[in-house]
Amino acid sequence: TITEDTTAPTAGITNNTNETVLTCDVQSISVTATGGISYAWDNDLGNAATASITVPGTYTVTVTGSNGCEDTASITITEDTIAPTAGITNNTNETVLTCDVQSISVTASGGVSYAWDNDLGNAATASITVPGTYTVTVTGANGCEATASITVTAITFELTYLPNTGGRIIGASPQIVGCFESGTPVEAIPEAGYTFVEWSDGEKSNPRTDGNITQDITITANFEIAVLEQELVLNNGWSWISFNVSDVNFTDLNTLTSSLALETEDRILSSAPAQLETYYKDDYTPLNSSWSGTVSSNGGLSAEKMYKVKLSHEQSLIIQGLAVLPSGWNFPIRQGWNWLPYPLLENSTLSDALTNFKAREGDVIKSQNSFAIYDELIGWVGDLTILESGQGYMLKSGSDQDFSYPGYMDGTSELVGSSVAKSRIESARPVAAKYRSYAENMNAVVKLPEGYNTLLVYNDAGELRGETQSRIVGDQELSFITIYGDQPEQLRFYISDGLREQATVNMFGFLGNDVIGSVAYPLVLGEREASLLILPNPFENILTVTLFSEQDQEAVIQLYAITGQLLFAERHTVVSGINTLNLSPNLASGIYLVKVAINGRTLQTTVVKK
Repeated sequence: TITEDTTAPTAGITNNTNETVLTCDVQSISVTATGGISYAWDNDLGNAATASITVPGTYTVTVTGSNGCEDTASITITEDTIAPTAGITNNTNETVLTCDVQSISVTASGGVSYAWDNDLGNAATASITVPGTYTVTVTGANGCEATASITVTAITFELTYLPNTGGRIIGASPQIVGCFESGTPVEAIPEAGYTFVEWSDGEKSNPRTDGNITQDITITANFEIAVLEQELVLNNGWSWISFNVSDVNFTDLNTLTSSLALETEDRILSSAPAQLETYYKDDYTPLNSSWSGTVSSNGGLSAEKMYKVKLSHEQSLIIQGLAVLPSGWNFPIRQGWNWLPYPLLENSTLSDALTNFKAREGDVIKSQNSFAIYDELIGWVGDLTILESGQGYMLKSGSDQDFSYPGYMDGTSELVGSSVAKSRIESARPVAAKYRSYAENMNAVVKLPEGYNTLLVYNDAGELRGETQSRIVGDQELSFITIYGDQPEQLRFYISDGLREQATVNMFGFLGNDVIGSVAYPLVLGEREASLLILPNPFENILTVTLFSEQDQEAVIQLYAITGQLLFAERHTVVSGINTLNLSPNLASGIYLVKVAINGRTLQTTVVKK
């Protein structure tokens, strides 16, 4: 029996996503065909019952039943992916934050939800209090997004700090700040010889920090030349002094020194040119007492000079005036001895103070009681290591030059905040009372015999004229001695080991400002019975040989070149005791070996011809 089954299946499509519109949120729609045992989708959806639609269009599925009969079903998918129109409404109608407008209200539009950056939140309306660019992401009902932005700026103010003449500003200038903000600290620093007074707005705080700013500010720091009070401690006897202020009474010595107890023959000396001022005291008519001399007749005292002052009583002189400004201070150095003032307010190491001095081998700087000599290998050497404020110095230079103290040594820190500052620095090494009566001194660099560490100088009357202790210089032990005097006289070196003093054969005459020996060629002392003294060393034309003879005899003096060639020889008859011989060897500049045959042996040393 043949039967027939040609009934078509009932084709159907189930929409699993329940959406027929593709949007930014719904980007795929799942559908399932029903009613058969096999399925064939068009538009490349495949042969599975379930398919995924991602592109809008009409999709048809062919359903085949178990009898091979077919039926079709279709579904139409549309698309909505249009982005919303994002907008921002400025409710405040301002895009600049000011001291009056400190918040700007904005509202986003065009969507169903909103997301602001910069932590403004997710509400449509936001409040902007900080300058910047703000972006909102607007989402439409279809899930599509768009963005809109608004830029808000803020008014700023400039803080400018300027120095007037006499100072500088430390700290940032100009400074940029916002409304009601604070700047950073600035400080007014006075230059040498100036002091800070106040700011141009009347503020005296220094340093200062300006706050709660609502406008631009330009402020100037005002300075004025500092008035300094200097106290000079003057010896009973001679004092070497310098001024670090310019007193208006420098031109009137009687007014300047009216507070001092003065006596007849008190005096003031200066140099280049040489000037002398002497005091006359009228005990019967005190008003007739007065200074007179070439210091007064040439304009009085000056901070550009060093002075030697001799008083009958130890006392202090207080002067007051504008501080000397080292930055503009210049001193003409001439070859030979110069009276060098030290106008700085603070003490300084010798090497720092003379940084600008073009020193040569053998140049010397000395105070009233110490000195240093320049050695090309090791620099300044001696017992003068500090230059002291208020003290005067003498400088022996091998060349003409213009000299100034380094600018970094202005030393005005104590002037800050004071209209009248006081300057009184105690001397670290005051002149011993027994030497203050001497107007002049000379110096010597001496090498003592082994076992001795103290060097002394006496005159024929047994009066002490100088004393010092040895010190280590490089690989040798040397004594730097200042010898005091005021007239020519015979002097002798003595040596001591701490237990006893021993006279040496080394005698010499006092000569103010003379320098015996150097670091390279010190005067070498021996004990009295075996000593030989060669002066000066270096020498120019005349060489003085002092030697000790045990008896009347003949001495032979010879000078040799370093190569060993005999260049000079003389015989001299000497007597028992100390003998002084003057020689005039015709030699070229250089170093020579000196040999002296006496007392049955030969003594030798070296000498330098300039």
